[in-house]
Amino acid sequence: MSNKDTVFKNAGLFFLILLLLLNVAFIAYAIVDYYRTIHSEGSIVAVNVEVFWDPELSNNASQTNLEWGDMIPGESKTVSLYVVNYGNRLMNLSLSMENFDPWQAQGNFTLTWNLENVILHPYDMSTPHEVLEAQITLTVRKDIRGVNDFNFDIVVIGTDEGPPRLG
Repeated sequence: MSNKDTVFKNAGLFFLILLLLLNVAFIAYAIVDYYRTIHSEGSIVAVNVEVFWDPELSNNASQTNLEWGDMIPGESKTVSLYVVNYGNRLMNLSLSMENFDPWQAQGNFTLTWNLENVILHPYDMSTPHEVLEAQITLTVRKDIRGVNDFNFDIVVIGTDEGPPRLG
């Protein structure tokens, strides 16, 4: 076998080993990246409505942080909150996120709930009152990168829909 053949054989073997090592490194990175956790918490802000942790309305959620805990890419977590309207007008409910810290976290999470565009009637102490249970779900994108800890505000909004209709 000539020196030229030996060089080509060794070069081929070198590139094969290099390719194998790159594949192993890529798989290891994907496994480690998939199982990393992202820590999160945030404040709850209520606009024109009140939000509580309990149906008895004794633990105001706007006065505490919501601790989502550690999450992995692609994971979803759901919490229950209770929404009440202490005003005297109908309120159309909506939900949003704001004040991301770090700002790069924005767009890597989806926040949904079961009360979008639901009309909440005024709370009335003299009659059975309406307290709605909200199921709020936070989902982390599967392909999230560069975010290990984040905070954001959840904003529960009641938009005025006018006075209650009689009968």
